[in-house]
Amino acid sequence: MTPTPFRSNALRGLLGLTALLALSACASRARFEIVRPAMLDASPFGNTFSVQPFGGDTRAAYRIQTELEQRIARSLNPAIQLLAGGGGIIIGGGVLDHSYQEGMTSNPSTCYRTETYRAPNGQVATRSVPYSCMQYTRIGRAHSAVRFTVAVASTGQIVYDRMFEDTQERSTTATNGQPAYIDGAGLLDSIVLGSVQGFARVILPWPDSVVVTFSDCGGADHCGDAFQAVRANDLFGAERLYTQILGPYAENTAQVDPDDVEIVAETLFNRGIVRSYTGSYELGMQDLQRALELQADHDDWRAELAQIETLATEQDRLRQQMQAAGQ
Repeated sequence: MTPTPFRSNALRGLLGLTALLALSACASRARFEIVRPAMLDASPFGNTFSVQPFGGDTRAAYRIQTELEQRIARSLNPAIQLLAGGGGIIIGGGVLDHSYQEGMTSNPSTCYRTETYRAPNGQVATRSVPYSCMQYTRIGRAHSAVRFTVAVASTGQIVYDRMFEDTQERSTTATNGQPAYIDGAGLLDSIVLGSVQGFARVILPWPDSVVVTFSDCGGADHCGDAFQAVRANDLFGAERLYTQILGPYAENTAQVDPDDVEIVAETLFNRGIVRSYTGSYELGMQDLQRALELQADHDDWRAELAQIETLATEQDRLRQQMQAAGQ
Protein backbone atom coordinates (compact mmCIF):
# COMPACT_ATOMS: atom_id res chain seq x y z
CA MET A 1 0.00 0.00 0.00
CA THR A 2 1.30 3.43 -0.91
CA PRO A 3 0.75 5.96 1.89
CA THR A 4 -1.28 8.99 0.91
CA PRO A 5 0.66 12.25 0.43
CA PHE A 6 0.94 14.74 3.27
CA ARG A 7 -2.22 16.78 3.41
CA SER A 8 -0.63 20.02 4.58
CA ASN A 9 2.62 21.60 5.63
CA ALA A 10 1.38 21.68 9.23
CA LEU A 11 0.75 17.95 9.30
CA ARG A 12 3.96 17.32 7.43
CA GLY A 13 5.81 19.29 10.08
CA LEU A 14 4.33 17.18 12.84
CA LEU A 15 5.07 13.90 11.12
CA GLY A 16 8.37 15.27 9.89
CA LEU A 17 11.19 12.74 9.89
CA THR A 18 14.27 14.77 10.62
CA ALA A 19 17.96 13.92 10.45
CA LEU A 20 19.38 15.27 13.69
CA LEU A 21 23.08 14.47 13.71
CA ALA A 22 25.85 12.14 12.69
CA LEU A 23 26.79 9.93 15.59
CA SER A 24 30.18 8.81 14.34
CA ALA A 25 32.62 10.36 11.91
CA CYS A 26 33.96 6.97 10.82
CA ALA A 27 30.72 5.00 10.65
CA SER A 28 28.62 7.66 8.86
CA ARG A 29 25.64 7.08 11.11
CA ALA A 30 22.71 9.46 11.44
CA ARG A 31 19.81 9.59 13.87
CA PHE A 32 16.33 10.38 12.60
CA GLU A 33 13.57 11.69 14.83
CA ILE A 34 10.15 10.24 14.06
CA VAL A 35 6.65 10.23 15.55
CA ARG A 36 5.02 6.87 16.09
CA PRO A 37 1.24 6.47 16.21
CA ALA A 38 -0.83 5.46 19.22
CA MET A 39 -1.57 1.75 19.49
CA LEU A 40 -5.29 2.50 19.81
CA ASP A 41 -7.02 4.82 17.36
CA ALA A 42 -9.40 7.16 19.17
CA SER A 43 -10.50 9.08 16.05
CA PRO A 44 -13.67 6.96 15.50
CA PHE A 45 -14.76 8.05 18.98
CA GLY A 46 -14.16 11.75 18.46
CA ASN A 47 -10.55 11.86 19.70
CA THR A 48 -11.83 12.93 23.10
CA PHE A 49 -10.60 11.50 26.40
CA SER A 50 -11.77 11.63 29.99
CA VAL A 51 -9.70 10.30 32.89
CA GLN A 52 -11.54 8.78 35.82
CA PRO A 53 -10.06 8.96 39.32
CA PHE A 54 -7.76 6.02 40.01
CA GLY A 55 -8.27 3.83 43.05
CA GLY A 56 -5.66 2.63 45.52
CA ASP A 57 -2.88 4.65 47.14
CA THR A 58 -4.20 8.22 47.18
CA ARG A 59 -0.91 9.98 46.48
CA ALA A 60 0.05 7.65 43.65
CA ALA A 61 -3.46 7.73 42.16
CA TYR A 62 -3.45 11.53 42.07
CA ARG A 63 0.03 11.55 40.52
CA ILE A 64 -1.05 9.13 37.80
CA GLN A 65 -4.24 10.99 36.95
CA THR A 66 -2.50 14.37 36.86
CA GLU A 67 0.35 13.10 34.70
CA LEU A 68 -2.05 11.40 32.28
CA GLU A 69 -4.18 14.51 31.91
CA GLN A 70 -1.09 16.63 31.23
CA ARG A 71 0.15 14.21 28.57
CA ILE A 72 -3.24 14.12 26.84
CA ALA A 73 -3.54 17.91 26.95
CA ARG A 74 -0.18 18.38 25.22
CA SER A 75 -0.45 15.43 22.85
CA LEU A 76 1.43 15.50 19.54
CA ASN A 77 -1.95 14.90 17.89
CA PRO A 78 -3.75 18.27 17.90
CA ALA A 79 -7.06 16.51 17.24
CA ILE A 80 -7.09 14.99 20.72
CA GLN A 81 -9.05 16.78 23.42
CA LEU A 82 -9.10 16.25 27.16
CA LEU A 83 -12.58 16.57 28.66
CA ALA A 84 -13.47 16.64 32.33
CA GLY A 85 -16.33 14.25 31.49
CA GLY A 86 -18.17 12.84 28.54
CA GLY A 87 -15.17 11.88 26.46
CA GLY A 88 -15.55 9.27 23.77
CA ILE A 89 -12.77 7.26 25.43
CA ILE A 90 -12.74 6.72 29.19
CA ILE A 91 -9.45 5.94 30.93
CA GLY A 92 -9.54 4.32 34.33
CA GLY A 93 -7.69 1.91 36.54
CA GLY A 94 -6.19 1.61 39.96
CA VAL A 95 -2.99 1.39 41.97
CA LEU A 96 -2.72 -2.27 42.96
CA ASP A 97 0.52 -1.89 44.90
CA HIS A 98 2.63 1.09 45.88
CA SER A 99 5.09 -0.01 48.52
CA TYR A 100 8.57 0.71 49.75
CA GLN A 101 10.62 -1.48 52.06
CA GLU A 102 14.00 -0.86 53.55
CA GLY A 103 16.53 -2.99 55.34
CA MET A 104 20.06 -2.87 56.70
CA THR A 105 22.91 -5.36 56.50
CA SER A 106 26.24 -5.36 58.27
CA ASN A 107 29.36 -7.29 57.41
CA PRO A 108 32.85 -7.44 58.94
CA SER A 109 35.36 -5.77 56.69
CA THR A 110 38.93 -4.58 56.57
CA CYS A 111 39.54 -0.87 56.56
CA TYR A 112 42.75 1.11 56.27
CA ARG A 113 43.99 4.21 57.99
CA THR A 114 47.05 6.27 57.30
CA GLU A 115 49.55 6.76 60.09
CA THR A 116 52.90 8.43 60.30
CA TYR A 117 56.08 6.79 61.49
CA ARG A 118 59.77 7.55 61.63
CA ALA A 119 61.77 5.61 59.06
CA PRO A 120 65.19 4.09 59.86
CA ASN A 121 66.83 7.02 58.11
CA GLY A 122 65.16 9.34 60.57
CA GLN A 123 62.65 10.84 58.14
CA VAL A 124 58.93 10.94 58.89
CA ALA A 125 56.87 8.84 56.46
CA THR A 126 53.31 7.54 56.15
CA ARG A 127 51.92 4.06 55.74
CA SER A 128 48.53 2.38 55.35
CA VAL A 129 47.55 0.21 58.30
CA PRO A 130 44.66 -2.30 58.16
CA TYR A 131 42.13 -2.64 60.96
CA SER A 132 38.85 -4.46 61.50
CA CYS A 133 35.67 -2.52 60.84
CA MET A 134 31.99 -3.01 59.96
CA GLN A 135 30.43 -2.16 56.62
CA TYR A 136 26.76 -1.18 56.78
CA THR A 137 24.51 -1.24 53.72
CA ARG A 138 21.04 0.29 53.51
CA ILE A 139 18.86 -1.39 50.87
CA GLY A 140 15.62 0.14 49.64
CA ARG A 141 13.13 -1.72 47.46
CA ALA A 142 10.21 0.02 45.73
CA HIS A 143 7.43 -1.85 43.98
CA SER A 144 4.52 -0.47 42.01
CA ALA A 145 1.72 -2.16 40.10
CA VAL A 146 -0.80 0.00 38.23
CA ARG A 147 -3.76 -1.19 36.19
CA PHE A 148 -4.87 0.89 33.21
CA THR A 149 -8.14 0.38 31.37
CA VAL A 150 -9.53 2.00 28.23
CA ALA A 151 -13.26 1.87 27.57
CA VAL A 152 -15.52 3.14 24.80
CA ALA A 153 -17.93 5.53 26.50
CA SER A 154 -20.91 4.80 24.25
CA THR A 155 -20.87 1.03 24.82
CA GLY A 156 -18.83 0.55 27.98
CA GLN A 157 -16.67 -1.97 26.11
CA ILE A 158 -13.20 -2.41 27.59
CA VAL A 159 -10.76 -2.27 24.69
CA TYR A 160 -7.58 -2.28 26.77
CA ASP A 161 -6.79 -3.69 30.20
CA ARG A 162 -3.23 -4.18 31.38
CA MET A 163 -1.16 -3.98 34.54
CA PHE A 164 2.18 -2.15 34.48
CA GLU A 165 4.47 -3.47 37.19
CA ASP A 166 8.04 -2.70 38.14
CA THR A 167 10.49 -3.05 41.02
CA GLN A 168 13.56 -0.90 41.63
CA GLU A 169 16.24 -1.13 44.29
CA ARG A 170 18.77 1.37 45.61
CA SER A 171 21.52 0.95 48.19
CA THR A 172 23.94 3.12 50.13
CA THR A 173 26.99 1.97 52.05
CA ALA A 174 29.01 3.35 54.93
CA THR A 175 31.80 2.11 57.16
CA ASN A 176 31.38 2.35 60.94
CA GLY A 177 28.39 4.64 60.57
CA GLN A 178 24.91 5.13 59.17
CA PRO A 179 24.58 4.85 55.36
CA ALA A 180 22.93 7.76 53.57
CA TYR A 181 19.14 7.74 53.47
CA ILE A 182 17.34 6.60 50.32
CA ASP A 183 14.57 8.67 48.76
CA GLY A 184 11.94 5.95 48.75
CA ALA A 185 9.15 8.30 47.67
CA GLY A 186 11.24 9.49 44.73
CA LEU A 187 11.99 5.90 43.76
CA LEU A 188 8.29 5.08 43.72
CA ASP A 189 7.56 8.23 41.73
CA SER A 190 10.02 7.22 39.02
CA ILE A 191 8.35 3.81 38.68
CA VAL A 192 4.89 5.38 38.48
CA LEU A 193 6.00 7.84 35.81
CA GLY A 194 7.51 4.97 33.84
CA SER A 195 4.17 3.16 33.97
CA VAL A 196 2.31 6.26 32.79
CA GLN A 197 4.78 6.73 29.94
CA GLY A 198 4.35 3.13 28.85
CA PHE A 199 0.57 3.42 28.91
CA ALA A 200 0.56 6.83 27.19
CA ARG A 201 1.99 5.18 24.07
CA VAL A 202 -1.19 3.14 23.87
CA ILE A 203 -3.44 6.18 23.48
CA LEU A 204 -1.12 8.95 22.20
CA PRO A 205 1.47 9.34 19.41
CA TRP A 206 4.99 9.43 20.78
CA PRO A 207 8.43 10.60 19.65
CA ASP A 208 11.11 8.06 18.86
CA SER A 209 14.44 7.95 17.05
CA VAL A 210 16.16 5.50 14.74
CA VAL A 211 19.82 5.27 13.75
CA VAL A 212 20.90 4.41 10.21
CA THR A 213 24.42 3.62 8.98
CA PHE A 214 25.05 5.09 5.54
CA SER A 215 27.37 3.43 3.00
CA ASP A 216 30.28 5.18 1.25
CA CYS A 217 28.72 4.69 -2.21
CA GLY A 218 31.48 2.26 -3.15
CA GLY A 219 33.99 5.09 -2.85
CA ALA A 220 32.20 7.30 -5.38
CA ASP A 221 33.03 11.00 -5.56
CA HIS A 222 30.73 13.40 -3.69
CA CYS A 223 29.28 10.65 -1.47
CA GLY A 224 30.82 12.44 1.51
CA ASP A 225 29.20 15.69 0.37
CA ALA A 226 25.82 13.94 0.31
CA PHE A 227 26.28 12.66 3.85
CA GLN A 228 27.33 16.12 5.01
CA ALA A 229 23.98 17.31 3.63
CA VAL A 230 22.30 14.64 5.77
CA ARG A 231 24.23 15.92 8.80
CA ALA A 232 23.07 19.44 7.97
CA ASN A 233 19.45 18.20 7.89
CA ASP A 234 19.24 18.92 4.15
CA LEU A 235 17.74 15.59 3.12
CA PHE A 236 16.45 16.90 -0.20
CA GLY A 237 19.91 18.21 -1.01
CA ALA A 238 21.36 14.81 -0.10
CA GLU A 239 18.84 13.12 -2.38
CA ARG A 240 19.89 15.34 -5.29
CA LEU A 241 23.57 14.51 -4.71
CA TYR A 242 22.92 10.77 -4.54
CA THR A 243 20.89 11.05 -7.75
CA GLN A 244 23.83 12.83 -9.41
CA ILE A 245 26.17 10.04 -8.30
CA LEU A 246 23.82 7.47 -9.82
CA GLY A 247 23.82 9.35 -13.13
CA PRO A 248 22.32 7.17 -15.87
CA TYR A 249 21.44 4.51 -13.28
CA ALA A 250 19.04 6.79 -11.41
CA GLU A 251 16.00 5.41 -13.21
CA ASN A 252 14.45 2.10 -12.20
CA THR A 253 14.69 0.71 -15.75
CA ALA A 254 18.43 1.33 -16.13
CA GLN A 255 20.61 -1.74 -16.65
CA VAL A 256 23.67 -1.70 -14.39
CA ASP A 257 27.11 -2.54 -15.74
CA PRO A 258 28.70 -5.29 -13.57
CA ASP A 259 31.66 -2.99 -12.85
CA ASP A 260 29.32 -0.40 -11.34
CA VAL A 261 27.19 -2.68 -9.16
CA GLU A 262 28.83 -1.74 -5.86
CA ILE A 263 28.61 2.02 -6.43
CA VAL A 264 25.03 1.85 -7.70
CA ALA A 265 23.76 -0.49 -4.98
CA GLU A 266 25.27 1.47 -2.10
CA THR A 267 24.14 4.80 -3.51
CA LEU A 268 20.62 3.46 -4.07
CA PHE A 269 20.56 2.35 -0.44
CA ASN A 270 21.56 5.83 0.74
CA ARG A 271 19.06 7.56 -1.53
CA GLY A 272 16.34 5.16 -0.44
CA ILE A 273 16.95 6.09 3.18
CA VAL A 274 16.80 9.86 2.66
CA ARG A 275 13.75 9.54 0.42
CA SER A 276 11.98 7.51 3.08
CA TYR A 277 12.79 9.97 5.84
CA THR A 278 11.35 12.82 3.81
CA GLY A 279 8.07 10.91 3.53
CA SER A 280 8.56 9.53 -0.01
CA TYR A 281 8.17 5.94 1.14
CA GLU A 282 7.21 4.46 -2.22
CA LEU A 283 10.32 5.84 -3.92
CA GLY A 284 12.49 5.02 -0.93
CA MET A 285 11.38 1.40 -0.84
CA GLN A 286 11.92 1.09 -4.59
CA ASP A 287 15.52 2.24 -4.14
CA LEU A 288 16.12 -0.17 -1.26
CA GLN A 289 14.60 -3.06 -3.20
CA ARG A 290 16.78 -2.26 -6.23
CA ALA A 291 19.84 -2.11 -4.00
CA LEU A 292 19.04 -5.58 -2.64
CA GLU A 293 18.47 -6.93 -6.13
CA LEU A 294 21.99 -5.82 -7.01
CA GLN A 295 23.60 -6.99 -3.75
CA ALA A 296 21.37 -9.47 -1.96
CA ASP A 297 23.84 -10.38 0.80
CA HIS A 298 23.20 -7.22 2.87
CA ASP A 299 21.08 -8.34 5.82
CA ASP A 300 21.41 -4.86 7.31
CA TRP A 301 19.83 -3.36 4.19
CA ARG A 302 17.01 -5.90 4.40
CA ALA A 303 16.44 -4.87 8.01
CA GLU A 304 16.31 -1.19 7.01
CA LEU A 305 13.78 -2.00 4.28
CA ALA A 306 11.59 -3.77 6.85
CA GLN A 307 11.92 -0.74 9.15
CA ILE A 308 10.87 1.62 6.35
CA GLU A 309 7.89 -0.59 5.45
CA THR A 310 6.80 -0.53 9.10
CA LEU A 311 7.34 3.22 9.29
CA ALA A 312 5.26 3.81 6.16
CA THR A 313 2.39 1.84 7.67
CA GLU A 314 2.73 3.67 10.99
CA GLN A 315 2.73 7.10 9.40
CA ASP A 316 -0.39 6.20 7.43
CA ARG A 317 -2.03 5.17 10.71
CA LEU A 318 -0.89 8.41 12.33
CA ARG A 319 -2.48 10.47 9.54
CA GLN A 320 -5.74 8.61 10.02
CA GLN A 321 -5.64 9.25 13.75
CA MET A 322 -5.08 12.96 13.10
CA GLN A 323 -7.71 13.48 10.43
CA ALA A 324 -10.13 15.04 12.87
CA ALA A 325 -7.64 17.89 13.35
CA GLY A 326 -8.65 19.33 9.98
CA GLN A 327 -5.03 19.82 9.02
